[in-house]
Amino acid sequence: MIIAKNMHLRNTFVFLLAIISGRILADYTPDPRYANTASLIGNNIYYFGGTSTNNKIAYNDFFFLNLENAFKSNSTIFELELILGKEDIPSMYGPTYAVGENSSTIFLFGGWVNASDIISQSQVIYKIYVKPGSTTWSQIINNQENTTTWPSARSSAAAVIDTREYMYIWGGQINVDKRMYVYDTIHNVWHNPSNSTASVRFNYTATLLGDGRILYIGGSNSSTLKPVNLSQILIYDTVSLQWSTKTVPNTNKLSLFPRDGHTSILSPDEKTIIIYGGLDVDDKTALLLLDTTSFSFSYPKTNAGPNPVPAFHTSILYKNFMIVSFGLRNGSASSDVNVLEISNSSNYRWLAGFDYSSPSNSSPKPSTNTPSNSNPESNNNGSNNSGNTNSTKATSGKEPPSSSTKGTIGIIFGILAGLSILGGFTFWYRRRRDLPTLPIFDHSHFSEMQAGETQTSNNNRGLINEEAPNDGPQNSNRIVTDIQL
Repeated sequence: MIIAKNMHLRNTFVFLLAIISGRILADYTPDPRYANTASLIGNNIYYFGGTSTNNKIAYNDFFFLNLENAFKSNSTIFELELILGKEDIPSMYGPTYAVGENSSTIFLFGGWVNASDIISQSQVIYKIYVKPGSTTWSQIINNQENTTTWPSARSSAAAVIDTREYMYIWGGQINVDKRMYVYDTIHNVWHNPSNSTASVRFNYTATLLGDGRILYIGGSNSSTLKPVNLSQILIYDTVSLQWSTKTVPNTNKLSLFPRDGHTSILSPDEKTIIIYGGLDVDDKTALLLLDTTSFSFSYPKTNAGPNPVPAFHTSILYKNFMIVSFGLRNGSASSDVNVLEISNSSNYRWLAGFDYSSPSNSSPKPSTNTPSNSNPESNNNGSNNSGNTNSTKATSGKEPPSSSTKGTIGIIFGILAGLSILGGFTFWYRRRRDLPTLPIFDHSHFSEMQAGETQTSNNNRGLINEEAPNDGPQNSNRIVTDIQL
């Protein structure tokens, strides 16, 4: 009985300490970065890796942003996700990655480890299985005898995973060829069904359509290193396993510039691709739409967006919002997060932080086929949007605490108070248990004592813990040792 009670007290202590430790370690301020990964799983965007300005540092941290909480509190609070086996995780940036296995697993291949070295294991796929509280990292070694089906190690390539859990990898940098490599994520098998007819690219985007076609947009030529014109779109059909090229006519007389380092997402209507950002792109031409039905480009109506425009950032579709994170902005790595509301297809809207309930802090720009060269301030009702005023940053100790942070502090103090009370009770209980217990006087022997009979052994009669060993100090030390561990 005593041992059971001690175990219960010990488990209670450890459980409460785990809650406090987990909550304190949860809030996380990541370093500014670009060329990191971003994957939507549930309501969370999970980020991994990336590099700092001038590629001085490569990262291997894994953290997430809960979008449901972000929209409720209008705040950007990143949380660190602990990974089992973290010591095996290499620092990297620019890997090829995609989400598969019922939208719970992130697959990564290749990537840079610094400014001059690329991850060389062409037969290794890294796998992050996301399960809050028990997320795991593992390496999948390909044991196929036919090594020609393996892709060479590479960086700056985009990948998609279809409904069959096939991962499609093409192009990139460093010793790449024109072949499409298909990785079966379920059976760990590589295939290379066909070569492309066009020049290999890197820093492009890959968007999977509902009919099984993959559209490769923009990027740079892997041989000449020059950006590719946006109108030259490569298409791979995952059903027929055939390549084709589509030249998009500029019927709207738009100012289309070659770009790389941009992002592309498929909008909720499943026919419009939203292209955003890239190197040497200004805020007037940063946002571009591609209608995959008519194959035509257009600029959407929108208010003034982030300036400077990011490159090598990430864009995630979440309900009717595009979440833009991190990136290289004006030559420096950034930790900014921007939100574009796309629920109204005729009028996109950059939000102030995650606040979509109130009007934006700038009015929509007039719809034009050719982007206006007017001062951006003139399209903003007088407010200056020359800086990135629509972005939010990770909460740090230098900023005023948000309501979520205040709530966290209250929870912590509440738990500490509960621990203090529990500790005081435990101390009182142990002191009371360890005090010598007086024998209980037995009236049935009163007459015998009067007759002069001597009661020689009654010291242990009626003791509360008659057979209990003297384990008080030992149990106490065990609890203290467990807490310290």
